Amino acid sequence: PIADYGRSNIGRMKHVYRIGLGHRYGKSMQAISGLHFNYSIAESFWPIYQQSEQNTEPLQTFINTAYMGLIRNIRRYSWLLTYLFGSSPAFCPAFLNDRKHLIPRFDELNPGTMYKPHATSLRMSEIGYQSNAQATLKICFNNLDDYINDLSRATTTPFSDYQSIGVKIGDRYRQLNDSVLQIENEYYSPVRPKQPIKSCEKPSLALKSRGIRYIELRMLDLNLSEPLGISEQQCQFLESFVLFCLLEPSPPHSENEPAEIRQNILKVAYDGRNPDLLLNHNGEAVSVQSWATSTLASVASLCQLLDDQVEDPVYMTALAHQQRMFDNPQLSHSTQILYDLQTSNQSFGEYALQLSQAHRQYFNQLAVDEKKNQWFHSLTVDSIRKQQQIETQDALPFDDFLKKYFSQQLDKSVVC
Repeated sequence: PIADYGRSNIGRMKHVYRIGLGHRYGKSMQAISGLHFNYSIAESFWPIYQQSEQNTEPLQTFINTAYMGLIRNIRRYSWLLTYLFGSSPAFCPAFLNDRKHLIPRFDELNPGTMYKPHATSLRMSEIGYQSNAQATLKICFNNLDDYINDLSRATTTPFSDYQSIGVKIGDRYRQLNDSVLQIENEYYSPVRPKQPIKSCEKPSLALKSRGIRYIELRMLDLNLSEPLGISEQQCQFLESFVLFCLLEPSPPHSENEPAEIRQNILKVAYDGRNPDLLLNHNGEAVSVQSWATSTLASVASLCQLLDDQVEDPVYMTALAHQQRMFDNPQLSHSTQILYDLQTSNQSFGEYALQLSQAHRQYFNQLAVDEKKNQWFHSLTVDSIRKQQQIETQDALPFDDFLKKYFSQQLDKSVVC
C-alpha cells in the first residue's frame, strides 16, 4: 500500500510522490529496505578546524566546502561500505516478476532463492534501488552551488518515459510531474548533503539559504542479525570512517571519476567477495583486499583518537572487526546469509519471514519504561493535533499548492 499522510496539501504531495515512484520504478522496488545513517559534525568543531586550516572565508562557506569534500571522499570509498554492510546477496525470484529478462543473470541457490555467488549487496546493484533515468544525470559534487543547481535542474527537465505515464488523468495524479526527478529527494545518491527543511521548503532552498547541516549515508543494507538493523559497533566504525573522509585530502571529482565510482560500487555489489576482483583506483586496477587494508589503516588513527575520549577501545575494536571481514570474506554478512539459506534449505521468503518474526518477538519482550511510554503517547497526541490543525487551515486547492511549491526559486524564500 502507498503511505497515507492525511488530507493536508503537504500530506497529499507526499502520497502522490510515492504513487509516482510506483509508476516510474515498479511497486516491487518500494519493498526494498535499507538504512540511512545521518551524521553531523559538532558545531563547536568548525571554528577550531577553520583556524587550524588558516581559512579566512565566512564560517558557513568553510563548513559547506568541508562537507562537500567529505561527501566526495565517501563516494570514493562507498564500495567499501557496500562490502562491509552488504546483506543482500540473494532474493526471491518474484522480485523480478516485471523484469523476467534479468533472471538468467542470476543462479538458483535453492527453490525460491536467486543469488550471485560472490554478491554482497544486490540492493545496491542495477536490480535494486536504482534508476536508469538518473544514470544520465550529471550532478556535480565539487561545490555546493553547482550541486544545488544541477539537482534543481533535474526537477524541471522532462523525461520522455515519464511523460508517457502522464501527470494527472482526470482528477487523479499519477506523479507530481514528468521531470527526471519529481522532487529533489528522489535523487538516489549513496550520500547527500542535508539541511533540515521548513514546512513546504525545497531541500535545495534550505541548502542554499542555510548551508549544509549534516550528511545522509544511503548505501547501507540492514544488518539482518540485529533487531534494529544496525549494531552499536557498526555505528562506531561509521563515525570514525566519516571523520577520516572529512580530514583526508579530497580533490575535486574529475570528469571520469563519477563513472568510476559507480562501476566500483556495482562490481562490489555483484562480485565483492571474489578474491580476483579488481577495482579502478585513479585509473589503475587494484584488488579489493589491498585497497581496503590501506584505507582502514588510515582510519585507525581516527579510531585511536576517539578511543582516547572513552573508557574502552571501542573504536579500534569496531575497526578490527571490519578488517577481519576483508581478511576472511567468510565472516562477511553476505556470506553468513548465504550459509544460513543453504544449511536451512529455506526459500528466501521463508528465511526473511523467520527473521522478521524473531525480531518482532525481541521487541515485544522488551521491558518498557512507563515514563517513556507516557512521553511517546504525548508526542503522538500532539502530532495528531498538529496534523488536524494543518488540515483545517489548508485553504489552497491542491493543484495551486503544487504550482506554488514548484515555483520556489533558489533566490526566493518559501512561498507555501
